[in-house]
Amino acid sequence: YHQMVIGISFFDCISSLAYALVGVMAPVEEGFYQSHGNRTTCSLQGFMIQLGLTSVFYNLCLMIYFYLVIRHNWKERQFRKYLKAMHVVVALVGLSLAFAAIPHYGAQFGTLTHILCS
Repeated sequence: YHQMVIGISFFDCISSLAYALVGVMAPVEEGFYQSHGNRTTCSLQGFMIQLGLTSVFYNLCLMIYFYLVIRHNWKERQFRKYLKAMHVVVALVGLSLAFAAIPHYGAQFGTLTHILCS
């Protein structure tokens, strides 16, 4: 289960970095304080935030692991057979969702309902 915790942490760090750089990545032409970015950096921030949601899928895998261990008395070696497939599925779903939304990142920037650059 350690690999899943590392996956959660990795993707959480990506989204945390994107949230930490909210003002810096905003396009200069929008006139926000301390903005140094452009539409590309705005889209990059949206991609990073969306990619950070991959940690949710790793969390789901971790819940499945603990369910099988606690409820069905699985051993870690039994679960290892499925671990590689889980990593592949989680990575494919996370990357697919992040890439699929690229045309929409920053589309509503500056509206009252959409505060963040993404």
